[in-house]
Amino acid sequence: MDVAIARTEPRFEDRRACSNCASFTSSHRRAKASIFAENQYFTSRTIAQALASTLERETGPDIAIVSPSTQSGWLETSTMGVLRARIHNDLVRADRHQRYRVYCPWLDDCDAAGAGCLNVHSKILIVDDEFLTIGSG
Repeated sequence: MDVAIARTEPRFEDRRACSNCASFTSSHRRAKASIFAENQYFTSRTIAQALASTLERETGPDIAIVSPSTQSGWLETSTMGVLRARIHNDLVRADRHQRYRVYCPWLDDCDAAGAGCLNVHSKILIVDDEFLTIGSG
């Protein structure tokens, strides 16, 4: 079994950015049966475009995303919430073959004002039981 440690670093002074996006998008292109992701933000345009092109293929994997249905506070709502909604809408439009699903955990005994939303803080990606990433917060 091959194992690697990958990290993301922003561009800083004379250093180039180091990103995991290349391995993620390449795994999406190779996916045959399933892509499962848990992500509290789900806001990467690069990842979204890779998923959209996967959904547009005649045959391809089922895609399941687990993400919170609400954000915490006005700043997260106006930034991450807006980006997440745009990406979700783009993927719904790309889903010509009904293979895309989003799941938002919810606690039944809580009120409807958002207090019942279970916070998803994980960062997991599983592709065809062959590629797995576990991110840190």
